[in-house]
Parts: sequence; structure tokens; C-alpha cells
Amino acid sequence: MPSHSPLMTKVSTQLAAAMADVELKKPAGIYLANYSGRAVRQTPPMREDLTSNLKHPVYFEAMMGVAHDYQPDSIVNFSPGRPFRKALGQKFGDLHQISLDQMSVSDAAFLLNKWERGSY
Repeated sequence: MPSHSPLMTKVSTQLAAAMADVELKKPAGIYLANYSGRAVRQTPPMREDLTSNLKHPVYFEAMMGVAHDYQPDSIVNFSPGRPFRKALGQKFGDLHQISLDQMSVSDAAFLLNKWERGSY
């Protein structure tokens, strides 16, 4: 396994401290963790991924294999996210994608609710 970058480890530690008081809610769908490529449904592993994935490699292919098993119709990409937009489109075809670097979380929630109701 590659060694961790000291700079990324420091940034990850600072991010974890900054997020310590941020309330995370259990996701309604699956969250694909960058650090393991696995689907998680609880907040502790989601928090671990969000705060420490900077110092770990991203398991994109493993994540896409897991995602394919769930047959998603919508994907929310965290920043920067857009580099994978085309790859996700090729892997899953007609798929709703939201990139959080392009809109607010409330706008993303609005779209997800709209798509869930089928009013698009």
C-alpha cells in the first residue's frame, strides 16, 4: 500500500477536527466510500471517508462495481466530482447526476426529490 503523504495526512486531520461538530444523518441511499470502494449506510464510516479519504487512494473501479449492483438512477458527486461524470455516464447510461461543485445542497435535494416523484 502506498505511503501516506504527510501534507494530506495533516489536511485530513484538520478536516476531521473541523467536522467533529458537524451533524451527519444516515443516508437515505448508499454512500460509496473512496477509501474502501464499499457501500456504507451508517454515519461513522461515511464521516471516516469524508474526513480521511484525502490520504487514501480512491478505489473508483471497485466503487463502480458496487454501484452497478445497486442499479442507481441518480448519483451525487462531491467536489470536484466532474472528472468522473463521463465515466459514470458510460458505465450506467441514462443516469441523473448532481455535481455539488455546481449547485447548493438545497438545490441538489430539490432535484433528488423531484426525480424521486417522477416529475422531471
